[in-house]
Amino acid sequence: MQAARPLRADCLADASGARRALPPPRGHRRSVVAAGLGLRPSFASADAPSMRRSVSTHASSGAQGGGMQQQGTGNGHAVLHDFCMAIPYGAVTLLAGLVLLGLGASTAVPQCIGGGSLVLLSSFLSFKAWKKQDDSTLFTLASGTAAGYVAYTAYGAMKAGVVVWLTGTILAISAALCLFCFYNVAAGGNPPPKKDSKTR
Repeated sequence: MQAARPLRADCLADASGARRALPPPRGHRRSVVAAGLGLRPSFASADAPSMRRSVSTHASSGAQGGGMQQQGTGNGHAVLHDFCMAIPYGAVTLLAGLVLLGLGASTAVPQCIGGGSLVLLSSFLSFKAWKKQDDSTLFTLASGTAAGYVAYTAYGAMKAGVVVWLTGTILAISAALCLFCFYNVAAGGNPPPKKDSKTR
């Protein structure tokens, strides 16, 4: 006759002598899941609705932060307005054309006077569009194209020996403005007007 094996703590003998496993205690499944996730059992036994609310709150705040970051990266602009560079350039180039005319040089005079006047006009129109918060890309491109043409003409005059110091200066500032105007357009345009502190 075999000796009866002792019952384990998690087993229960019914009337027929068969062993029947006890149901797991309350909170046992949560403890197992928490152990698998590396969490403490006390956290696993916390209120499930409060956990869901916490997770949804973090997810919504992360989505809002990501949207704000994307919106901020989409609103790019140049570091300086085009008319801040183009208005002084137009005045200097126009004056340089008059100086060349006074010195008896006629090679780059029409280009300097015409280019400087066109840049001044485009800068004025760009400034008006900027104040109205309109798009001024066309005026910026016009200023850059005119400055590039003046630079090309000044380079030819400098190679020909026409008042080298003056034509070289015109070449340098014209090339600089041409590059800046195209940079302005590529960067997203002029910076927006600053809001008055009283209207905030």
